[in-house]
Amino acid sequence: MKKVAFIGGYFDKSDILLYLSKIIYETGKKVLLIDATAVQKTKFIVPTIAPGKTYITTFLGVDVAVGFDSMNTLRTYLKVAPGGDL
Repeated sequence: MKKVAFIGGYFDKSDILLYLSKIIYETGKKVLLIDATAVQKTKFIVPTIAPGKTYITTFLGVDVAVGFDSMNTLRTYLKVAPGGDL
């Protein structure tokens, strides 16, 4: 598993990250896009049937995680052992 992080607060990167994730998905890779920003704009861009405080939904083949503030919170949601690969 490879991890890539995009950091910066001046410009919103949600759209470009969704496009980049779709391109990576089309190459045959699994992609989990995690929106851990303060604003969490992705929840307004990606449609979901049952939104909650934290959730994972699939959009155009890409898994999108919204509402998670740490990797441990995400691991708990996915029932993965602490320190385990996602």
